[in-house]
Amino acid sequence: MRWRWPFPSRTRTSIWASASTLKAVIPQKQLFPTDTITPSLVNATSNTSDLTKVYLRYSEGMHNTSAANTANYTLSGGLTVTAASISTDKEVVTLTASGNVTLGTTTVTANTNIKSLAQEAIPLTTKTIVAGNTEGVPDT
Repeated sequence: MRWRWPFPSRTRTSIWASASTLKAVIPQKQLFPTDTITPSLVNATSNTSDLTKVYLRYSEGMHNTSAANTANYTLSGGLTVTAASISTDKEVVTLTASGNVTLGTTTVTANTNIKSLAQEAIPLTTKTIVAGNTEGVPDT
């Protein structure tokens, strides 16, 4: 394999060649693909067995430090977030509220300081907490 730099487009390109024939030109973006999908908060659920727990399902793995930081979340109805933890697969955050949430009424807001494992910030998102399981999947 041979590297040639710079090309007219000013991007790093790999040229695969034998001694006599050029085989392929591979642009840098194919050698080092980037994540182009913005992470998002998909669902917010709670279970009637413990309405102080809120389960947030994200679209992809989230960074431990930012996703488990209570300062990055707000609850409506005068409730506060007293604790936050992240699942081993990094896609579910469990929040502990200062009191019981009201299903279908209480909202949770996740701010833009929350980042994915690829260090991409989520957009400011508010979700209404609905009945669901501990994996952040709604009942209906």
